[in-house]
Amino acid sequence: MSGGTTALIIAFGFLLVFPLFWMAIVWLLSGLSGWRTLARHYGYSGALPRTQHQYQYLSMGYNRIFMMRYNLIANISVDESYLYLSVMRIFSIGNKPLRIPLADLDVSDVNMSFLKSKCVRAARATNIRIHLSTRLVKKLEAGQMALQT
Repeated sequence: MSGGTTALIIAFGFLLVFPLFWMAIVWLLSGLSGWRTLARHYGYSGALPRTQHQYQYLSMGYNRIFMMRYNLIANISVDESYLYLSVMRIFSIGNKPLRIPLADLDVSDVNMSFLKSKCVRAARATNIRIHLSTRLVKKLEAGQMALQT
């Protein structure tokens, strides 16, 4: 086999294997974070509102120690009735957009080292924690209040 043929086989193999590997890892992480569990209850396939807060920090998981970080890939919106969570398209395998009724949300304070954040839990999946920065939650509340007036 010549060097050119070997390089072509390696390139083709990479182009075939890497996307499958990427999709498998993203799908696995969405299960470990609890996103897929939330999607079973709150998955949304309709048109999302224009994203109010793109590329945000969001952590999600079943306990405080093992949280998956969706740093700078989470898109978060709020309207009069719902909180919308989605991720950048390249990370969307297993991370279906979520539409969670505001009435289903329980928000509490979390103090982790020097960072203050809010822990959001949805009524149909209370074992999953969603951590958002306190500053972002205040912005979401202000936006939601503005929509109601």
